[in-house]
Amino acid sequence: MSASVVLRIPADPAMSRVARLAAGGLASLQSLDVDQIEDVKIAVSEIILALIEHGEGNDISLTFNADPGGSDGSDGSATSPSLVVMGSTACAEFDATSPELDLCHAVLTGVSRSYSISSTGVGAEIRVVLPGEPA
Repeated sequence: MSASVVLRIPADPAMSRVARLAAGGLASLQSLDVDQIEDVKIAVSEIILALIEHGEGNDISLTFNADPGGSDGSDGSATSPSLVVMGSTACAEFDATSPELDLCHAVLTGVSRSYSISSTGVGAEIRVVLPGEPA
């Protein structure tokens, strides 16, 4: 069974600590190892910083969707536990293709299984699937 947790924080870098604690707790419930939990925390920090730096100062909503893994249902093969983190904020002008997001892309590539950064026209969204593939 999957579970969702939603956290809404002010657009303040200091609030990254609260979000990292929540993410770490959820990741540990997924039986992720210490390195994977650290990657989850890094991804959450990167999501928050990108939305603060490129947003308009509005609150940030973080949604954590935990999937314990198991059979994927199609061919019976096992899937590993995952944690999907979605960060969003309201902002009219967000350029998801900005070169200023290159560092964010590099960090999320290094710690996640997959990710996306997009503009919805009224906001910005960053979606990350964790943990990443084993090194």
